[in-house]
Amino acid sequence: MKCTGWLVTAIASVISCILLFSGFVMSIGEVTRPPASDWQSLDTGDRKVPLDVGAFSLVALGDSLTRGTGDDSGKGYVGVLKEAFEKRHDRVIVHNFGVQGATLSDLLKQIEEREVKRTIAGASVITVSIGGNDLFRGGRSLQNFDPEGLSSIQTAAVQNIDKLFAGIRSVNQEAPVVYVGLYNPFPEWRDANLYAKVVHDWNYQVSLMASQYDNVVVAPTFDIIRDPETDLYSDHFHPNGKSYQHIARRILEGLP
Repeated sequence: MKCTGWLVTAIASVISCILLFSGFVMSIGEVTRPPASDWQSLDTGDRKVPLDVGAFSLVALGDSLTRGTGDDSGKGYVGVLKEAFEKRHDRVIVHNFGVQGATLSDLLKQIEEREVKRTIAGASVITVSIGGNDLFRGGRSLQNFDPEGLSSIQTAAVQNIDKLFAGIRSVNQEAPVVYVGLYNPFPEWRDANLYAKVVHDWNYQVSLMASQYDNVVVAPTFDIIRDPETDLYSDHFHPNGKSYQHIARRILEGLP
């Protein structure tokens, strides 16, 4: 009986180790081999997206951060913003165009679609989270860190940021636009300091670009994400619910 009990315990321990290791591998895989962008055309043809004339309209553009990936409550910073705006306005409507895995080129295509453009034109506030997938390539740059390669990616991407701001302003000249600055999702990985420098430079270049447009600002988030264990979701890439609340607060601070 004692031998049987020991054997059962040993088998259970082995199974637990296998499960833990599998979970770790899956988590790393989500970062280093993320799914491709599921961006699709949102053009609705002759069917128009209804706009609530007179309501306060929040238009959220971007990637998985705009979707709120990593927040177990499902709110993300867009949901937190909606609650804050509901305290100030009688009617608040949210148009969340965030797409998992979206890059700047995806977003530039999206804002040219008829109904997306029409929605942007009627926006009271516009938020943008984009660029992380361009710069980090979903974590693939961790495997072979190439500062020169990242620099060329950054140069091309910042030019697209200019096109993005210009595209938004071409249909809506007044609504405040808040770009969510990038953070370093890999503070504990090798070359973390070099990654931090790349992110700081990115945010600086985007801030310079934003300063060329009226009422376009960058909400800093770098200092919000410091510890992967407390500030990021279990995938160690996206913010958790607490961090999304901090990001929403930063966005509100940037609004007039």
